[in-house]
Amino acid sequence: MVSTLGWINVVLIVLMASIYPVKLSYLRKIKVQGRQHAEIHGKIYNIIRKTHPILGSLIVLIGLYHGWIAFGRFPLHTGTLVLGTIILMGLVALLGPKIKGLRKSWRSIHRGLGFLLFLLVIIHIYWRNLI
Repeated sequence: MVSTLGWINVVLIVLMASIYPVKLSYLRKIKVQGRQHAEIHGKIYNIIRKTHPILGSLIVLIGLYHGWIAFGRFPLHTGTLVLGTIILMGLVALLGPKIKGLRKSWRSIHRGLGFLLFLLVIIHIYWRNLI
Protein backbone atom coordinates (compact mmCIF):
# COMPACT_ATOMS: atom_id res chain seq x y z
CA MET A 1 0.00 0.00 0.00
CA VAL A 2 2.78 2.45 0.91
CA SER A 3 4.64 1.79 -2.32
CA THR A 4 1.45 2.01 -4.41
CA LEU A 5 0.57 5.41 -2.95
CA GLY A 6 4.09 6.64 -3.63
CA TRP A 7 3.95 5.57 -7.26
CA ILE A 8 0.48 7.08 -7.68
CA ASN A 9 1.96 10.38 -6.51
CA VAL A 10 4.88 10.05 -8.93
CA VAL A 11 2.41 9.62 -11.81
CA LEU A 12 0.36 12.60 -10.59
CA ILE A 13 3.50 14.74 -10.32
CA VAL A 14 4.44 13.85 -13.91
CA LEU A 15 0.91 14.81 -15.03
CA MET A 16 1.23 18.09 -13.14
CA ALA A 17 4.59 18.80 -14.75
CA SER A 18 3.09 18.33 -18.21
CA ILE A 19 1.26 21.66 -17.96
CA TYR A 20 4.26 23.71 -19.10
CA PRO A 21 5.27 21.64 -22.17
CA VAL A 22 1.60 21.41 -23.21
CA LYS A 23 1.26 25.20 -22.88
CA LEU A 24 4.39 25.77 -24.98
CA SER A 25 3.15 23.33 -27.61
CA TYR A 26 -0.23 25.09 -27.72
CA LEU A 27 1.35 28.54 -28.09
CA ARG A 28 3.75 27.27 -30.77
CA LYS A 29 0.84 25.71 -32.68
CA ILE A 30 -1.08 29.02 -32.55
CA LYS A 31 1.97 30.92 -33.81
CA VAL A 32 2.69 28.53 -36.68
CA GLN A 33 -0.77 27.40 -37.83
CA GLY A 34 -3.23 29.81 -36.26
CA ARG A 35 -5.75 29.54 -33.45
CA GLN A 36 -8.27 27.36 -35.32
CA HIS A 37 -5.64 24.65 -35.95
CA ALA A 38 -4.61 24.68 -32.29
CA GLU A 39 -8.09 23.93 -30.96
CA ILE A 40 -7.30 20.41 -29.71
CA HIS A 41 -4.08 21.62 -28.06
CA GLY A 42 -6.09 24.39 -26.42
CA LYS A 43 -8.67 21.97 -25.04
CA ILE A 44 -5.97 19.71 -23.62
CA TYR A 45 -4.19 22.70 -22.07
CA ASN A 46 -7.42 23.99 -20.50
CA ILE A 47 -8.20 20.59 -18.98
CA ILE A 48 -4.70 20.37 -17.49
CA ARG A 49 -4.87 23.99 -16.29
CA LYS A 50 -8.23 23.49 -14.57
CA THR A 51 -7.25 20.21 -12.90
CA HIS A 52 -3.78 21.46 -11.84
CA PRO A 53 -4.82 22.86 -8.41
CA ILE A 54 -7.04 19.86 -7.69
CA LEU A 55 -4.25 17.41 -8.50
CA GLY A 56 -1.84 19.45 -6.38
CA SER A 57 -4.14 19.16 -3.38
CA LEU A 58 -4.58 15.45 -4.03
CA ILE A 59 -0.79 14.97 -4.18
CA VAL A 60 -0.43 16.65 -0.77
CA LEU A 61 -3.17 14.49 0.78
CA ILE A 62 -1.78 11.26 -0.69
CA GLY A 63 1.73 12.30 0.38
CA LEU A 64 0.58 12.92 3.95
CA TYR A 65 -1.19 9.56 4.08
CA HIS A 66 1.79 7.81 2.43
CA GLY A 67 4.16 9.24 5.06
CA TRP A 68 1.80 8.47 7.92
CA ILE A 69 1.32 4.80 7.04
CA ALA A 70 5.05 4.42 6.34
CA PHE A 71 6.19 5.84 9.69
CA GLY A 72 3.18 6.64 11.88
CA ARG A 73 4.65 10.14 12.24
CA PHE A 74 6.52 12.68 10.09
CA PRO A 75 10.26 12.49 10.83
CA LEU A 76 12.82 14.44 8.82
CA HIS A 77 13.24 12.19 5.82
CA THR A 78 13.66 12.57 2.07
CA GLY A 79 9.89 12.16 1.74
CA THR A 80 9.36 15.05 4.15
CA LEU A 81 11.50 17.22 1.88
CA VAL A 82 9.42 16.15 -1.14
CA LEU A 83 6.16 16.93 0.66
CA GLY A 84 7.49 20.25 1.97
CA THR A 85 8.50 21.28 -1.55
CA ILE A 86 5.04 20.40 -2.90
CA ILE A 87 3.37 22.44 -0.15
CA LEU A 88 5.74 25.35 -0.83
CA MET A 89 4.87 25.17 -4.54
CA GLY A 90 1.18 25.38 -3.63
CA LEU A 91 1.75 28.35 -1.34
CA VAL A 92 3.74 30.17 -4.04
CA ALA A 93 0.91 29.53 -6.53
CA LEU A 94 -1.78 30.70 -4.09
CA LEU A 95 0.00 33.71 -2.62
CA GLY A 96 2.27 34.75 -5.49
CA PRO A 97 -0.38 36.64 -7.47
CA LYS A 98 -1.53 38.42 -4.29
CA ILE A 99 1.87 39.56 -2.96
CA LYS A 100 3.16 42.64 -4.74
CA GLY A 101 6.81 41.53 -4.83
CA LEU A 102 5.95 38.12 -6.29
CA ARG A 103 3.35 39.06 -8.92
CA LYS A 104 5.84 39.02 -11.78
CA SER A 105 8.07 36.18 -10.61
CA TRP A 106 5.86 33.61 -8.87
CA ARG A 107 5.57 31.39 -11.96
CA SER A 108 9.36 31.23 -12.33
CA ILE A 109 9.71 30.40 -8.64
CA HIS A 110 6.98 27.74 -8.96
CA ARG A 111 8.76 26.24 -12.00
CA GLY A 112 12.14 26.29 -10.22
CA LEU A 113 10.60 24.49 -7.26
CA GLY A 114 9.29 21.95 -9.78
CA PHE A 115 12.87 21.16 -10.86
CA LEU A 116 13.87 20.86 -7.19
CA LEU A 117 10.88 18.56 -6.66
CA PHE A 118 12.02 16.35 -9.54
CA LEU A 119 15.48 15.98 -7.97
CA LEU A 120 14.03 15.30 -4.52
CA VAL A 121 11.66 12.64 -5.89
CA ILE A 122 14.62 10.87 -7.57
CA ILE A 123 16.56 11.02 -4.29
CA HIS A 124 13.52 9.75 -2.38
CA ILE A 125 13.03 6.82 -4.76
CA TYR A 126 16.66 5.67 -4.84
CA TRP A 127 18.13 6.92 -1.55
CA ARG A 128 15.11 7.37 0.72
CA ASN A 129 17.14 6.97 3.91
CA LEU A 130 19.78 9.52 2.91
CA ILE A 131 18.73 11.77 5.79
